[in-house]
Amino acid sequence: MMKDYNEKTFDIEMRDLEPDVGSSHTVVERTDELAYMNEQLQEEIAERKRIKEALEKSRASFRSIVENNADGIIIVNHEGIVRFVNTTAKQVFGGAAGELEGRPFGLAEAEDGVVEIDIVCENGEPGTGEIRIMSTEWEGQDATLVLIRDVTDRKQAEELLRLAEERYRTVFENSAVGITVTDENENIVAWNKFAENLLGMDKNELYMKPVKSLYPEEEWRNIRSHDIRQKGIQHQLETRLIRKNPDRILDIALSVSMIKGTDGQIIGSIGIIADISERKKIENDLQQFYAGLELTVLERTDELSNANEQLREEIEERTRTEEALEKSRASFRSIVENNADGIIIVNHEGIVRFINTTAKQVFGGAADELEGRPFDLAEAGDEAIEIDIVCKNREPGTGEIRIMPTVWEGQNAGLILICDVTDRKQAEELRRLAEERYRTVFENSAVGITVTDENENIVTWNKFAENLLGMDAYDLHMKPVKSLYPEEEWRNIRSHNIRQKGIQHQIETKIIRKNPDGIMDVALSVSVIKGTDGQIIGSIGVMADITERKRVEEIRERLTSELEEKNKEMEQIIYVTSHDFRSPLVNIKGFSMELERSIEDMTSILQNSELSSEVWDGLSPIVEEDIPEALQFIQSSIPKMETLLNGLLEVSRAGRTEPEFEELDMNGLLQEVKTPFEHVIREGGVQVKIGHLPSCMGDKGHINQVFSNLLGNALKYLDPSRPGIIQITGQKDTDKVIYCVEDNGIGIPDEHKEKVFQMFHRIDTEVTTGEGLGLT
Repeated sequence: MMKDYNEKTFDIEMRDLEPDVGSSHTVVERTDELAYMNEQLQEEIAERKRIKEALEKSRASFRSIVENNADGIIIVNHEGIVRFVNTTAKQVFGGAAGELEGRPFGLAEAEDGVVEIDIVCENGEPGTGEIRIMSTEWEGQDATLVLIRDVTDRKQAEELLRLAEERYRTVFENSAVGITVTDENENIVAWNKFAENLLGMDKNELYMKPVKSLYPEEEWRNIRSHDIRQKGIQHQLETRLIRKNPDRILDIALSVSMIKGTDGQIIGSIGIIADISERKKIENDLQQFYAGLELTVLERTDELSNANEQLREEIEERTRTEEALEKSRASFRSIVENNADGIIIVNHEGIVRFINTTAKQVFGGAADELEGRPFDLAEAGDEAIEIDIVCKNREPGTGEIRIMPTVWEGQNAGLILICDVTDRKQAEELRRLAEERYRTVFENSAVGITVTDENENIVTWNKFAENLLGMDAYDLHMKPVKSLYPEEEWRNIRSHNIRQKGIQHQIETKIIRKNPDGIMDVALSVSVIKGTDGQIIGSIGVMADITERKRVEEIRERLTSELEEKNKEMEQIIYVTSHDFRSPLVNIKGFSMELERSIEDMTSILQNSELSSEVWDGLSPIVEEDIPEALQFIQSSIPKMETLLNGLLEVSRAGRTEPEFEELDMNGLLQEVKTPFEHVIREGGVQVKIGHLPSCMGDKGHINQVFSNLLGNALKYLDPSRPGIIQITGQKDTDKVIYCVEDNGIGIPDEHKEKVFQMFHRIDTEVTTGEGLGLT
């Protein structure tokens, strides 16, 4: 009995043969048949050996790829026992890796997705890993593939991004100027709290509001005339802004920077708005100071983990049978096929021998044409190169190709790794835009900005801070921030407990300027920067020079005090003078009347006397003409003098009378004001239109006098060439009420507009009567 390689059994019967011709022929035939079967058997054995060798080489190739994969790989069989651990997995588990193989592995904790674990990095330092679980096959049975990826670099990048976002938000929200960000259609998409306060608007009013609606039409045309979209940036453009609550027009200094995408197209803009209304009002022609600040948008990073450098494999155990080799090969093929990176194997002749599923996906329709065709490895060189790929969502993206040596079917080959870096490239572009915005805001800020470390030493500053402090980079780098302030000022700053509160706005203090040497008044805002553990790691200081403002405020206070004193003196003089003049005026009025009666009596006596015609002719012009005419002049001046004195008394009382505020029915009050003028209105055929007037808080007597003077002036100065029209309207405006008295009279010439409220000033003394005290 014999056994071949396939365990087949042959029975051979041995017997004696008699020498006859027929039997001899039969033996020869059987011998030929056995020789042929033996030859077939030997060929089959040789073929099986060649297949076994080929399978052994293929198994070694896949083992090389899996063993040297940049990700840790663990195979757990259907019984939960670890059957394979590659080199990377052993490294990330440190000393505990050797205890895994052949022991149970708990999969339940990671079944629902990705979990994080503590690992040991290549440099021996502790790090962070991610575990992903997927199904596979091992030795012909269902098994679990455990992928372990080192995400330490990504976690560090995410922490850097969080710190950058925190610094940006601190700077942006605590800026001492209004900051707005618009989209490509010039609608507002972001702003800081200072902008809300400056514009008198809340977030519902600002979001997607066209930025042009913030400006009067003529100011917007002026802004457009600077061609900012072509130039890309515009510093300190003085213009005017519409404030909603309270309603008013603000003088501002505007700085605008365009934001461009990678294709050079404008995708938005950053506007920095500084309120210079108060400075305009106080300083008049003083040179304006920049007040705009856009606090920095710090660097944002979103590094993705480095692409895998190479895939290597080694299979832990070899199976001696063809079936075991084939099952092992299928297991490793499943791992390679399902790898997140594209894998292409090119043999030593430059022919593509293998393409996994991911590689086919990233090359799109062209993938099927690669296998079995030449692939030029030289074009990649030693460095990673970028190529256009198709992402999982079918959108175009960016990939990186890296090439490294490997073994395929027992021969040297090239392993091509294709990693999808689309997300990383987009993150790098976001970081570039963030850096560009940060630089634009930081370097063009109109206030001094300093950033300190945890020891309160200066590590970063802008150009404006150098000019403000009179120092250069050599002076400022690592300079203790406390040395910028006099000792007593630093103690005052410390007393605000900024490190506990986290932020402090607008502390008025003093700094020590180096060149030119001196002390400068500044407004200081400080925000602390904290790490993930809540510990302070630095601070941001914003300094605005208020030296000139303080000087102007002192001048204003001194002038205001002097003006108040002069007004009091003038009121006293007017009051005393008007009273002192009234007594002589009463005497003049009384004695002029007495004199008039005496002249009448004397005339009567003379007429009844027997005087010669010659005497009467001499006395008659004196008694009947000259003296009565003189008395007429005296008596006609008395009412005018009385009116003038009464007006002066009213002016003096206006400064001393305490107003009594109450809610006024303005519709009823205007009817009271109109009644004394009814005769003049009817005689002149004047239309007086009084709309529905909202009520207000005020002193009834003062308000009555104001509207009486306005209505009286309107009636005095009507245009005789056309019918007179006087219109009185009113409307509410947030926290106040605005009333308007309009007429179609002769108007006020430009040269009189600044004088109409001055005492005794009258526009046309020939046309109307009065003393020029009504508007005063």
